Amino acid sequence: PLVEFFAVEFPYYPREYYRTKIEKGFITIDSRPAMADEVLRMGQKVDHLLHRHEQPVLSTAIDIVCQTDQYVVVNKPASIPVHPCGRFRKNTMLQILAAEYGLPDLYPVHRLDRLTSGLLMFGKTQAEATKIGQQILDERDEKASTMKTYLARVRGRFPEGEQVVDRAIICVDRRVGRYACTDGPEA
Repeated sequence: PLVEFFAVEFPYYPREYYRTKIEKGFITIDSRPAMADEVLRMGQKVDHLLHRHEQPVLSTAIDIVCQTDQYVVVNKPASIPVHPCGRFRKNTMLQILAAEYGLPDLYPVHRLDRLTSGLLMFGKTQAEATKIGQQILDERDEKASTMKTYLARVRGRFPEGEQVVDRAIICVDRRVGRYACTDGPEA
């Protein structure tokens, strides 16, 4: 049924929200009013009209660290996603750089999670982003010209020397950006 589809695919709201929206005609199938118990068929178009307020992000200025004809490197503040996703459309690095810094048509070379801060690279063309991304993928090659390093904050005293994480990392609490290693199979 349509209500179950929305509740599973878009769990931001409870089932009753979707039931009410269907009853008021804000959810349609093929441009006609939908029924809550209607089963979707292949090829049908579902529209959901809603008014949404974008979630806020920190108002920290984005520092452009380096800019060439091929790429842009910025210092990404925490709280801003790289590209439109979930409840974010305008408050993203791509949209802010285009609207406020005059840098449209950028292509992310890599991604940093919304709650992660750090250097972020964008190619000025898709080809350039792919080229730089490949250099990062080849970082295990001792001749590699580009490397990516993560620095993590830990609680307690961290052991001396290099530490290797060979377990899968899972999200423990997405709201505060807390992750942990699993006790499961190797990553």
